[in-house]
Amino acid sequence: MTLGKTHFRLLISLALVWLLAAGFAAYEIERSRREYLREAETTTVFQAQAFGENTRSTIKRLNELLLHLRTEWHGDWERFAAVVKARQTHIQDITFQIGVIDAEGLLAYSNLAPPKDRTDLSDREHFRVHRDSSEDRLFISKPIKGRVTGRWTIQFTRPILVDGAFKGVIVASISPDNFIAFHDTLKLGELGASSILRDDSEVMAYAPNGDEYLGRVTSWPLQVAASPVSGTFFASKPDGIERVFGYRKLPEYGLTCLVAEATQDLLAPHQQHARNVLGYALGIAALLSIFILMLQRTAVAREQALAKLRESEEQLRLLGTGMAQTTASLVVTDTTGAIVFVNDAFVRNSGYAREEVLGQNPRLLKSGLNPPELYQNLWVTITSGRTWRGELQNRKKDGTLYWELAIISPVTDENGAISHFIAVKEDITEHKRTEDELVQYRLHLEELVEKRTADLGEAKMVAEAANRAKSVFLANMSHELRTPLNAILGFSSLARTQPGLGEGPREMLDIINRSGEHLLALINDVLEIAKIESGKLQLDVAPLDLGHLVRDVTEMMRMRAAQKGLSLELDQSSEFPRYIKGDEARLRQILVNLVGNAIKFTEQGEVVIRLGVKDSDRSHLLIEVEDTGPGIRPEDRQRLFQPFQQLAEGTKQGGTGLGLAITHQFVQLMGGCIGVDSEPGRGSRFRVNLPLELASEEEVRRMGEASRGEVVGLVPGQPAWRVLIVEDQRENRMLLERLMADLGLQTKTAENGEACVRLFEDWQPDLIWMDRRMPVMDGVEASRRIRALPGGDKVKIVAVTASVFKEQQPELEQAGMDDLVRKPYRTGEIYDCMARQLGAKLVYRDAAATPRRSSVALTPERLGALPQTLRTQLQGALEVLDTERIEELVRQVAAIDAALAGTLSALVERFDYAAILAAIEQGDGN
Repeated sequence: MTLGKTHFRLLISLALVWLLAAGFAAYEIERSRREYLREAETTTVFQAQAFGENTRSTIKRLNELLLHLRTEWHGDWERFAAVVKARQTHIQDITFQIGVIDAEGLLAYSNLAPPKDRTDLSDREHFRVHRDSSEDRLFISKPIKGRVTGRWTIQFTRPILVDGAFKGVIVASISPDNFIAFHDTLKLGELGASSILRDDSEVMAYAPNGDEYLGRVTSWPLQVAASPVSGTFFASKPDGIERVFGYRKLPEYGLTCLVAEATQDLLAPHQQHARNVLGYALGIAALLSIFILMLQRTAVAREQALAKLRESEEQLRLLGTGMAQTTASLVVTDTTGAIVFVNDAFVRNSGYAREEVLGQNPRLLKSGLNPPELYQNLWVTITSGRTWRGELQNRKKDGTLYWELAIISPVTDENGAISHFIAVKEDITEHKRTEDELVQYRLHLEELVEKRTADLGEAKMVAEAANRAKSVFLANMSHELRTPLNAILGFSSLARTQPGLGEGPREMLDIINRSGEHLLALINDVLEIAKIESGKLQLDVAPLDLGHLVRDVTEMMRMRAAQKGLSLELDQSSEFPRYIKGDEARLRQILVNLVGNAIKFTEQGEVVIRLGVKDSDRSHLLIEVEDTGPGIRPEDRQRLFQPFQQLAEGTKQGGTGLGLAITHQFVQLMGGCIGVDSEPGRGSRFRVNLPLELASEEEVRRMGEASRGEVVGLVPGQPAWRVLIVEDQRENRMLLERLMADLGLQTKTAENGEACVRLFEDWQPDLIWMDRRMPVMDGVEASRRIRALPGGDKVKIVAVTASVFKEQQPELEQAGMDDLVRKPYRTGEIYDCMARQLGAKLVYRDAAATPRRSSVALTPERLGALPQTLRTQLQGALEVLDTERIEELVRQVAAIDAALAGTLSALVERFDYAAILAAIEQGDGN
């Protein structure tokens, strides 16, 4: 046989293998498809029959209902309504409406119309059918869509006959949903459908989405008209989706019930089966192709080595030689699992002689280490005609364990029946050993990673503990530093307003106040940078007037610039947005820091503030501050925005080195960036780019009220509120007490939370100023206890704290505090907070146009007219600053001299005790 003929036979064999595989796959796929469709046809027929019987039962019940109600109609509307209502109670699974039409076609009764409704219905089909026919039969109308309600109904009617004479029609109106409700019990799939057709091809009921198809004429009756009472057909109407339809005719009613299931739903399991069949066919064809190729190679070698007469024997010899020399073990068994052939590689790998294994089952190699499920899956796979692939851990004759990668396939005879099983097994023991080593390396690496993670977690805990310690320290420092500053700033402000104060003392008080404000600013800077570093700084975003803010800063800094002989200019772009949303306080601080630094380091020339938007893009705000100062060296720029870092020029000017660091952090927190352009001797230009969110003028107007003057009292006619002041520092208690006394409010004080709780139970104040940190019991615990007491839910509690940390605010709110004022506070903050909480209406100095009480001049003679005891008690109370006693004594004076009491009250409200004491002492001296 020539080499060309061998190649030709090889190609024919391969083609046959693949054609057979393809043919088998096609046959099996088509067989499966027909089987699924045949099963679907059977199922849909049964479902249609069930649907038909359900429909027939429903119609029979309606017919019985009409027959019964017809006998009950005698023209008595009220009696008949009671009968209808009773029947509706007994037939709850069908929603129906009953009507009666008299012989002239006028509405005689309807359970949905008033008794006097005599609508003419003589033109309706269901009336004319009975009027024009003497037959006593049930008539079922076409589905009718209501003109008003838009709902579909079907009319079931019977004639009312008296002695054979036509007396009218009784009508039961039924929604198609009563019939199609059976659809949900059929479980037809997502694309399934069910419907009821009239003999004239019109759809009476349809599910799902019945309203879309009711009243339409279909072509289905053309397909089933000549069919038996029940059957099936395929169709893709009305929505273009192919379905298997089962139908059941109800000839006595002229109806056909159909159920349909989409073929794509029915064939979903078939599609999976088809994919499996293709996979198996490809696998078997590939294995057979490999086998044929091996045979072809053997045949070619035999043709080249042997003569034509020994060609067959040589092919077998070469095949045997190949099987003997391969490194893979070959095992062939019969269908019972008995070994009929092994090659030399099997003998080498297993240690068993060929004679020892022939006739034996391959289970003699079992090590007992493979799970039983593996062998069960193997046997099921190969006995079903498929190839099994997997790894096996076997045991050699000497007990040594070894791993094999096995491919086991069934071999079929000329009839397609499995005759043998062939296993090709490769020793992968070394590969598995390497794999195990890699697993050990991976586990060791995971241990290292876990240990490293634990170390990092411990380090994180240490860092968090240190951060918490720093936060506690900062909170304590905030309280200890800001609390005395509260008294310094508060009393210096009060003292400056005293009448008769000379210019010298007033100037000294101004110096004290400015120094306190400066010290507060330094403390705030240090605490601000600490909050930034700990990640606890939060922005307070609100609508603001940016133009007003910039003008304020410019005017505020212009005087400082003028003192150094500098010009401060504002260059504002026409695209500059006026109303924006942002943190006004921190935006102001950014401008003040940049402009302040520029003025601080510039000896001559000018400072220019430029504001605009980025390339006419109103989503970004640009701020530039340019000066004609000494400039900054390139090597110094990196240190500009670091905390506590000062350049050589900065050490000469003084300061903390925090201004630019805080500015840098604020800009980053706002989502922007900051940079600087500078050269020594040519000045500097700082640039800030911030994302911009626009606000409306109305939003800004609502947020900020116009500046008002100093509070001088309460609008007359308001309640006599009682205020409890809880503060452990005597100076702060006195300050709050005087501020409340200025408004004529009743006050009491407590030095700690425990005393506060006792006072609350006895006195029931309307407002409590509550210090947060106090000995014995702090303000948080006191607030909790007060809220639990009777009346505790009504009192307003305002926390007065020196803390600067906003994250402490939720703790105060949870304790029941209504508001928060931070120390050191301004007088206006206290009054504004009180107005918010109590709804108090305040009188301001610039708004007080008339005096609030009648008064007279305070003279020694006027005071001398008072009883000596009263004057002595008043003098003593003034000297020890006993505000409650002073108010009580002034009320006693009012009973004697109301005008004098008005004068004394005005002086007491201004804390002008010195004027009263001087008048008393002068009168007593005389």
